[in-house]
Amino acid sequence: QIFFEKSAKEETEKADLGPPLKFTIEMLRNHSSVLFGDSRSGSHKLVILLTDGIDEWPHSVIQETLIHSTGEKIRVFGMAMGFATGPLPLLDHLACTTNATTSLVDSISDVKAQSRSYLDHLSDVHSLTLLDVPIEDRPISWSSLYMDAQPQVAGPVISLSTPLTVPLDNDEWWKTYNESERRKNLMGGVAGVDINIKELTAHLPHGDGLRSFIVGSDGMVVYHKDHKLPKTEVHAVRRSACYESSHVKKKSGHALRVQYGHSDERVYRLVGLLDSIPTIDMYELEGNGTIVQKLRRVIMEGKCDGKTKIMDKKKSENEYYLCKSFANTPLTLVIFSSPSLTSYEYIGPPIPSHELKTMNPMVQYLTTKRTACNWAIDKLHDDTHSKIGLEKLRYSEWIDHPECIHNPAESFSRAMARTIKKWADSWPTNPTGTCVDSGILAGIPFDVTYYLNSFVYTRGQVAAFYPLCPESETSMKSLTEKMEKERLWKKNTSEIQFSVRDNHAIIYKPILDDQNNRLAIVGIQWRLDHLTERFTNWTKRHENDEDPCKTHSCLLVSRSAYVIASNIQGEKALPNHAPLSQFDPQTFKQLRNNKEIQSEVSIDYQAECEAQMKTMWASPSTQPLSALRTVVYFLSTLLSTILSFNFTMLFSAFISPSESQPKIMKNGTCYFQEIVPHERCAYIQYQHTVTRNNHKQFEMYDQGCTRYGRLHNVNNTRLTLLIVQPVCAAYTEKEELHYNPRRILGCETIANYPRRRPNYTFTLSSPQEVNLASANKCDRSSASELHSNIFIIVISAFLFR
Repeated sequence: QIFFEKSAKEETEKADLGPPLKFTIEMLRNHSSVLFGDSRSGSHKLVILLTDGIDEWPHSVIQETLIHSTGEKIRVFGMAMGFATGPLPLLDHLACTTNATTSLVDSISDVKAQSRSYLDHLSDVHSLTLLDVPIEDRPISWSSLYMDAQPQVAGPVISLSTPLTVPLDNDEWWKTYNESERRKNLMGGVAGVDINIKELTAHLPHGDGLRSFIVGSDGMVVYHKDHKLPKTEVHAVRRSACYESSHVKKKSGHALRVQYGHSDERVYRLVGLLDSIPTIDMYELEGNGTIVQKLRRVIMEGKCDGKTKIMDKKKSENEYYLCKSFANTPLTLVIFSSPSLTSYEYIGPPIPSHELKTMNPMVQYLTTKRTACNWAIDKLHDDTHSKIGLEKLRYSEWIDHPECIHNPAESFSRAMARTIKKWADSWPTNPTGTCVDSGILAGIPFDVTYYLNSFVYTRGQVAAFYPLCPESETSMKSLTEKMEKERLWKKNTSEIQFSVRDNHAIIYKPILDDQNNRLAIVGIQWRLDHLTERFTNWTKRHENDEDPCKTHSCLLVSRSAYVIASNIQGEKALPNHAPLSQFDPQTFKQLRNNKEIQSEVSIDYQAECEAQMKTMWASPSTQPLSALRTVVYFLSTLLSTILSFNFTMLFSAFISPSESQPKIMKNGTCYFQEIVPHERCAYIQYQHTVTRNNHKQFEMYDQGCTRYGRLHNVNNTRLTLLIVQPVCAAYTEKEELHYNPRRILGCETIANYPRRRPNYTFTLSSPQEVNLASANKCDRSSASELHSNIFIIVISAFLFR
């Protein structure tokens, strides 16, 4: 992804290939380089040059480090990139002298095929050593996890393959060889099989007290419940350059196509330019504590026997990891056991689907379990553009699917879903089932001015909320993500808790069992202005001289150190509600230093961000077509029909830029459409927690500003009332205090974890390989002559057009 970002930027200065080429070759040959550590694979050493022309060709570097060097073989493959670039003779010569090849990539259709063309050459080298090896003795290659687009196996899959070679004396294969065609090679093909991820996860143990995941021998995750996978329905489509979702009735309908544009990373995954499932290390999901480091080392050393417990005896002997490697594969099964986490089972008869839904159209159920029923409800298509559209569809499928009704692994979740039916049926309804006005809330016995919704989230990962209105529905995405992370928390309390998401206050209370396990969460969402208004009215009612809020700042602070209300919201310099670090940085720092606020930092490597690279789209024109435009479009349509060329798009660009606003599909022709571009990214997350210290007084002094404050717990809640002297006007915060997640870019996201070399045997070279340079097949004069001929043809075309 970093290479993708860097290569997409426009060139701003003269390309000087010499220094970076020399540095690259030195790094590839320097085995003690700290840049790679012990992460080398032991395979080919390649340099791939992507260029539209080199300003100054580094002859001396090439002669010194590649042609006349006695070091390890380094092949330099060239790719002549860019529209109408044409062959680059010097690039061809360099590739030839290092026993490599070049490719011409001058159109979008060339990108995918030509970007992999170097594999043909390397396959030839590998095939020479396999010609006499029986098929059953040849190595098996295991792919990483990726999204398959075939309807029969759509979803995450792993592919196994072994090479099939063609003997040099096979006349049937070689007799059709033609220099003008893409050359045949010794690697005639592969024999392979695809394994859907559900074939592996179906056999994993389940339960809240067990966490099972699969990793490769290099520590990379193959399956983990927290690994965010792309939507299956997005990949179960044709990989072409158009998108017509309105015509699609099924997930893999022939009309559903993917729009192509450089503004969205998802498109690059679909056409294979980026991994469809980004790779992620087990550290990035399990943490990199001492125990996980030991576990990862055992996995890479191949010592997972399935018996030896990996644990931290200083903390708890009841929590431990077990790992077992699968024979003749690079896969390892890991199980984390935590007996302190209770697993629940439902032992009654199967629950019919009518007991898992309500007739109230204003109550919506959803489930966050994508892997439920062994992935049976994953292949769904949602064209509603709702943030929780798939969660709603999955619930509807989940309650009726045959593989779910009698599945023991789903029985507890179905029992939890049945328990909230009475809650769902109790809400008032609107006969039309719409949110046209606030009339649907007429039966609610409280002020609904700032009301957003009420919700239930259960341990079985089933949720429901009321009312089903656009803003209410949108807010449930971040809410369910929060509740999912806290689902198995043991740090529970019966007190009312407050959290802030997108200017909404989530007020909720856990329902606990006798072992302090969460069974469900019930709550309500208010707009933050509601709490500000209530708090302001409360402080106004206490205006006697002894009231501290008359002379001090009174801040109502949540457990996460967020000021949800205050008595100083009228001051222009301060917002109505904000993180305490922004509201009063001096107080925040002092409380943190006093351990009254505890802070933790983590990194989310699977966040989704707005894309940094975007296409600038024109605004649609509202002007009617003039007579001239009508004639032009008629002629262009006629010419397009006769000559099979899209003159409509060409003429519209000259007539009116605003009228060439991209459309999805028009008269059978594919056009670009404006989209909301997103990409995978990494965020540093900051978690602050206010401790429970009632009536705790503190003092702070900095920059000549002395202030006093006191903390008070709010009864039956996790709120804290902070009473502090007003902010000093002369105080300036010098430290950058973070509260909201901060995106990290480029090499900040890179961590150099140790890697295990793959078991696969790579063929770096073969005695039978022809040395093109020694055979005098890299004559630069012939390449220069070809370049001159092309130049003459171009000039001739220009003169006689």
